[in-house]
Amino acid sequence: MIRHFLLLLMALFLTAPLHSEPSDFAAKVNDETISKEQFEKEVKIVQTHMEQNLGLDLETEEGLITYYETRKAILDEMIDLTILTQAAKRMKITVTEKEVNQKITYFKKGF
Repeated sequence: MIRHFLLLLMALFLTAPLHSEPSDFAAKVNDETISKEQFEKEVKIVQTHMEQNLGLDLETEEGLITYYETRKAILDEMIDLTILTQAAKRMKITVTEKEVNQKITYFKKGF
């Protein structure tokens, strides 16, 4: 009983906004927002992978805990990527598509 209460509390904490005003974004990083739509899209991709390949079962307590921890990790990663992108823009760091493709080819050869 206590475990179910803690699970519910954790689910509410991880999905509740930090303020009481409704918003149309999942996070705001400086003046840039991460939309709820993009966040939910990323979550769905990972959730589908976890269900199909790792046997994630949202009917179990363990599955729900994993799901909500994963949601938080995805949002944290999206925030980190936004911060890095903003820093790169501020420092005028650019990468061409050719450079990206060269690195991809390089890494593919190593594996």
